[in-house]
Parts: sequence; structure tokens; C-alpha cells
Amino acid sequence: MSSSKAVTPDSAVIYDHETLNSGDGYNTETGLYTVPESGLCVLTWTTICEINDAFQTVLVVDEAVRGSSWTDANKTVEYHQTTAVVVFTLNPGDHVFIRMGHAYGHGRIVSQSYIGISTISGWKLD
Repeated sequence: MSSSKAVTPDSAVIYDHETLNSGDGYNTETGLYTVPESGLCVLTWTTICEINDAFQTVLVVDEAVRGSSWTDANKTVEYHQTTAVVVFTLNPGDHVFIRMGHAYGHGRIVSQSYIGISTISGWKLD
């Protein structure tokens, strides 16, 4: 993510800066990854929340939640970082993205070089 972003409940998290997009499946404008080929895959995302903030992010595959992460810096004077990892089989044409949680899905995702960068990564195991 190229910079910190304000987010709202149920909105897609858009990682607008890519360093590697093998297979060209990730769209930096929508935050949607379209799976090019089937296989066992690892997906991981790191989210940093603002001081005195808290929110949930979820990993969605074809509208089904397949992973969740809770980032909580509430009542602190520090930023908080959370990383989640999921492993599962994906099929060609599956749509994968990170979405803010429903009840706790608002706040500010921090992505600044001097604090930390919020990222998403994935790779195929087989």
C-alpha cells in the first residue's frame, strides 16, 4: 500500500502498489486478485492500525470469508500490526480480496515507510 488510507466497514482494501504480480492477476485499482490457475496457495496480509484505533480485516474468496485478522491499538499510544496467513486450494477465475470487517471495519490503515507498510502477498505451493 503506497500510503495510509481511511477505510469504512465492508469496503475492499486496495493495495495500490505492487512489486511483483506474476501472472498479472492482481488489479491495483480494485484490490481484486483473479486466480490464473489452480493450486494450493498461501495468502498473507499485514495491516497496521492507527494509534487508538481497532478494526477487523477479512480475506474473501468468491464472496466467502476464508480468513480474518483483528488489529487493535485501542487505548494505547502505539501503532499495532497484525499479520494473518491462510493456506487453501484456489481455482482459475476465483476472486480474492481483503475487505474491512462489518462491525469493526472503519479507521485508518497505516502504510508509511518510517512506521511500517501494510501489504498482501501470496504464492502457489504446488
